[in-house]
Amino acid sequence: MLLGGASPWFADRRVRTDTVAIDRSLDLMTIATLLATGVATTGAWHVVATDDLIRYWSVADAWRSGLGWSVTGGVPGSGDYYLVELPVYPLLVQGAFSLLGHTYAALRTPAIVIGTFLPIATWGAARGVGAGRVWAIAIALTMATIPHARTYVFGAAQPDGTFATFLTAFVAFGARAWPALRGDHPLSARLAIATGIAGAASLLTRPEGMVYVGAIVLGTLTIARPQRWPVATWRAVALGVAVVVAPAGAFSAIMLRDLGIAWPGGWANIASVSHVWPNLDTIMRNNLPWYAETIGLPREAGNPVAAIVLVVIVAGMGILSRRAPGLIGVPLATVLGTGVIFLTPTMLAADNFSPITFYRHAAVAYPCVVVALATLGPRAGRTVAPIQIAALAVALTIFAGNVYALAVATERDHNQLLTIYPPEPVVTATGLWRIAPPLPILPMVPGPTNGSSVDPSFDYLGFRKGLFEAVRPVDQHIEDDGRAWALAIAIFGTAGLAVAATDPKRRRTRA
Repeated sequence: MLLGGASPWFADRRVRTDTVAIDRSLDLMTIATLLATGVATTGAWHVVATDDLIRYWSVADAWRSGLGWSVTGGVPGSGDYYLVELPVYPLLVQGAFSLLGHTYAALRTPAIVIGTFLPIATWGAARGVGAGRVWAIAIALTMATIPHARTYVFGAAQPDGTFATFLTAFVAFGARAWPALRGDHPLSARLAIATGIAGAASLLTRPEGMVYVGAIVLGTLTIARPQRWPVATWRAVALGVAVVVAPAGAFSAIMLRDLGIAWPGGWANIASVSHVWPNLDTIMRNNLPWYAETIGLPREAGNPVAAIVLVVIVAGMGILSRRAPGLIGVPLATVLGTGVIFLTPTMLAADNFSPITFYRHAAVAYPCVVVALATLGPRAGRTVAPIQIAALAVALTIFAGNVYALAVATERDHNQLLTIYPPEPVVTATGLWRIAPPLPILPMVPGPTNGSSVDPSFDYLGFRKGLFEAVRPVDQHIEDDGRAWALAIAIFGTAGLAVAATDPKRRRTRA
């Protein structure tokens, strides 16, 4: 982290004449500062909950007991619907249990570790669509520090943040791959494999992966010119496809063997356009004003701010479609993914489409928003227009506001003001690892098919109460440890901006 923060002072000394070496050096130093920023962003604001996370924990415990796939849904004994979870997060959890013990800290560690790479993936996606260095890092810092996203998505007891990070990496790699698929140059095997790994991870982490990955791939196919591909591109594409098909096919085979289904189902049987207005009404009347108030804005500002953000995103999507036609699937994925949310019943969620639930589900479009915003600022190697300078100033102002909102969250809570914190305990990563509350081995019984499920007699509520009591000493509702992590974000984020701004070969009129 210290090396990342100090890197701007070495930028001009490392290389002065070799353009390629300068670019490589700047990229490495940028990555160092963004990794340090990622560590700081995942250092705090983790919500302690188990209502949804138990589904992934139960799969890992079922594997450990040799009982096949767990199909537990929701809280044991509550009569909840059954769900079949995708395999990536349970696999990561099982690995964490093996290394760190069967604790709640181990259960959350995979998401924390993967989340540290979010700023890097965001920067890579922005650079992939042509954003200049300063603009790309400004986008990465602004998007990775949104207070609600930090708490409700990347700090949630869910793999939603993990999925968003994987999907952002997929978009970043895909943005670099599409010119080769158009036939401009050969596609490298390493890039194809990296794209395939990120795509497979997205596909096998959250159900939304099918929509987002599928739409983005479909969009890329519209510009593919296989008749112009050299042998190297054909070979690389075959490798990338194999990386996706192999794990997805293996998972499907296991599903057929254990549960008699080819793939976990969704909510298509209850989706309806009749749900669109109730959902939209809930968002406009309750959720958007709530988001504004939690960060110190008037409730009345929620809807106008959301409208401005929506217009900016739509404008960015339009520019993206023209500038990078190979990424036409990004707007398509955004429309489809968001549409699924509005078509499902408001009452489907136990909390009736609360601000936290809606934000968590909508935020999986994170990488799509990133590349849309990336088109609005200074481009690499192009003359900077005044409006682009204004966009940069706005982005940096929002970044500063994000950091401030994170820093004062505990203070607002102490002052009885609405804050980004949910009612559940919110802890730092270090506090969570220091306490490391133990998890019981879940008792399993045969499920509704050939799978297994958590025994309804398991005292879930008693366990939940004990977990909350265990983490109470490090609860950010009480202890203001988040302020130090917010300061670290500001320091390393500023260092990253300094790296980009001190580019020795950058002219004043260039990005």
